[in-house]
Amino acid sequence: MTPPPFRDLREFATHLEKHGALRRITVPVSAKLEITEITDRVSKGRAAENVALLFERVEGSDMPALVNAFGSRQRMAWALGVEDLDEVGTRVAALLDPRMPGGAMARLRRLGSLIDVARAAPRHVTQAPCQEIVETARPSLAGLPVLTCWPDDAGPFITLPSVFTRHPVTGARNVGMYRLQVFDDRTLGMHWQLHKGGAEHHFFAAGSTSPGAMPVAITRRHDAIYPTTIVGRPPQEDYWLGKATERLFLPIIRLMVPEIVDMNMPAEGVFHNLVIVSIRKRYPGHARKVMHALWGLGLMMLAKTIVVVSEHVNVHDLSEVAWRVTGNIDPRRDLVLADGPMDDLDHAALRHRFGGKLGIDATEKTPDDGITQAWPEEIVMSEDIRTLVTRRWAEYGL
Repeated sequence: MTPPPFRDLREFATHLEKHGALRRITVPVSAKLEITEITDRVSKGRAAENVALLFERVEGSDMPALVNAFGSRQRMAWALGVEDLDEVGTRVAALLDPRMPGGAMARLRRLGSLIDVARAAPRHVTQAPCQEIVETARPSLAGLPVLTCWPDDAGPFITLPSVFTRHPVTGARNVGMYRLQVFDDRTLGMHWQLHKGGAEHHFFAAGSTSPGAMPVAITRRHDAIYPTTIVGRPPQEDYWLGKATERLFLPIIRLMVPEIVDMNMPAEGVFHNLVIVSIRKRYPGHARKVMHALWGLGLMMLAKTIVVVSEHVNVHDLSEVAWRVTGNIDPRRDLVLADGPMDDLDHAALRHRFGGKLGIDATEKTPDDGITQAWPEEIVMSEDIRTLVTRRWAEYGL
């Protein structure tokens, strides 16, 4: 059953605990490395063991820390108010569909969806629970259970923030999840990459008259929970945040590239290193057209490898995708090499922020693609034998 919208983080945590998806750790633990090691084991363990973790006694802080809250497909879906992540994409697609439904009831449902969107617009409030305690005289970060995740990290990082910036000329707002390094109890260092919206605002602000010193305050609830996450070798919690983004943006990508059927950015590729798309192929070079279209869409420009398969292929079945790729390509004909922007943190790029990209056309080929030999049909059992075996399955004792 789809949960109602959660009013706050505590209500979400309660829902997770009620459904066996959260464990409380009541013994003292250190925010320096220990919480990361615990969470990493939970994230990479069996599905039944992958739960959200509420650390109630973090050394040096009176505030509990919630980790891995979005670390599974189910928990990520609940956070977005649905039972499955694909529902998010379905709702977005319905909102983007310019066609008006024919029946009266369908039109009323469409109107209700639009009203829900209008209600979700940002609104100004004069009081909020996050301002129950306001520290202005001596605001300090020292009481927060900020994690130091890995031995070579430069220090503790706030890893799950919402960083708000405004373009100094247009006033356009950007909200980004940019890590914040804690230098001391009053100083943070901002980490954002060149291609992100916050970095663009920083670029323009640096070229204009910067404002003077701004008043600083730390506000919180009286019973605040500190939300945090860790990053590292997948699978981790950030994979499911990325998967939600993939499902949300798929309908928007289809508006621009309508031949795309489905998309998968698997954990092994850490989002942008590997993008698998299925398409309705209609003409020679169609797969290449899709590759270049994707490389031209926003942050998809950072995609290092794009694999294109035919529409009947399940892009979420990596075994099937590997079978199609190895069986359907001729390296001379079907590999596309291109140059372009690369992720700020890509250590393998030709040079910082720029390097090579690979496109793989793993669709079936036809004479239109220039092949001269017949393309084999896939091996499938005849339907009468499939029906026979289904009917007699119990007799086989299997």
